[in-house]
Amino acid sequence: MQRTNITKFQDIPNNGIATKKVLATLGFHKPLEQIGKDPYEMYSDLCALTHKSHEL
Repeated sequence: MQRTNITKFQDIPNNGIATKKVLATLGFHKPLEQIGKDPYEMYSDLCALTHKSHEL
């Protein structure tokens, strides 16, 4: 499957409902919105939004 054909987070290997919820918390609703985003910045944003540290 090509990257541009991915329309749901569950289309990405190893992504399930929990990942979808985390990404929604970060404001992502489609996988293509993540392209070019810094994963470390996303993690930092998640911790700030939820007021807690998350397992890496």
